[in-house]
Amino acid sequence: MAIIDQSVRWFRKLFSKSQAKDVFWLLDYLLILGGTYHRPRGVWRITIWYLYQLLSVFQCCLQILIVVSNLNSLQDQTSTIWSAISLLAMTLCYVKQLLLWRYRESINNLRTFITGSRFCSGNPSYDEALRSKFSRVSQQMVVAILALILLDEVFIAAPSSLRTRWFGIPQWFYSYGYGTALAIELAFYPFFALIWVSKLFCGSATVAIVLLGLRTELQILTQYYGRLTRNLQSLQVLFEKIFFLIYYQSIIAAGAISYVIIRDEFSLCSVAVLTCMSISVLECYWWCHLVDTFQDVNETISRHLLNQCCQLPYSDDHHVDYVKMRTSLLIIAGRSRQSVGFSCCGIFKISTAMFANLLNICYSVLMFLVNVGDGVKPVAQLQAWIGSN
Repeated sequence: MAIIDQSVRWFRKLFSKSQAKDVFWLLDYLLILGGTYHRPRGVWRITIWYLYQLLSVFQCCLQILIVVSNLNSLQDQTSTIWSAISLLAMTLCYVKQLLLWRYRESINNLRTFITGSRFCSGNPSYDEALRSKFSRVSQQMVVAILALILLDEVFIAAPSSLRTRWFGIPQWFYSYGYGTALAIELAFYPFFALIWVSKLFCGSATVAIVLLGLRTELQILTQYYGRLTRNLQSLQVLFEKIFFLIYYQSIIAAGAISYVIIRDEFSLCSVAVLTCMSISVLECYWWCHLVDTFQDVNETISRHLLNQCCQLPYSDDHHVDYVKMRTSLLIIAGRSRQSVGFSCCGIFKISTAMFANLLNICYSVLMFLVNVGDGVKPVAQLQAWIGSN
């Protein structure tokens, strides 16, 4: 118990010191694990960095070979579905990584804005409480992702038949020799969760933490509302594109992985996959909830402006000024309510209500796969599913 208490105190001291320096320090480590833009210094760091990048490319190419091999043999339906979903997730990881690289300057500007802007609402204790909460929540988010990576690494490393089927290599690799096949396999599944789970969530964590920081500054000082919303608009395109990927990834992955889980035997490997899938679906809900909280802040600002409008004193001598002021406040209140509006690439407006729609579609995908697996004609089943949705 003494060792545990000392470890807890050490981590708290480490977190408190790091919070004073940079609130994004843990996120930077997650971005490094995800292979996102990073400039290492020193020969050894540069060498390790490029070897890490080559390992991720090697695993992606190997996954393509696994999918092709499974499609050619079609001996194991669930393994084929899992390999295809894994390849899709890898592709989406690289798309997210490309988006982060494309908008890296905007993200860096926003990070500088959050850490450098020390506005005051007039109540220093209130400001400090909000900023401490933002720092704590952002670091807890990254710690949760790192814990998920560690948990998946442990579960996948546990020997099981499912690990061989889901994370094994095609049998024809053994024709090149057992040593070669073993080396390829050891370069694949031991690092699978470390590389791809970090790639899967580093982009989402980056955007979510930046949005949390912007929301904190928005709550502290509403008179800087215009400046903050301009920064939000610069992030809006990236947010909508990544949410588009997350939303439709969750629709396909949740239904397909649920089908794979219920069709195969349950083991620790299943728990690892199911946990990662659940976090991915909850990630979509978190994004929807985050957008709703932004809308709540805008409604609060608009409500304060409307209250000021109702409390304006009226005088016959200043009737024209009264009308102008009242009209200006009404226009500003209306604009503030609609100033931050996120959509899924123009398809629909993001809200928590759309998460319920996502669950319904995931269930429909699961039922479609179940019916197809039970022998129902795929074309007829697909037509019926499209008609019902």
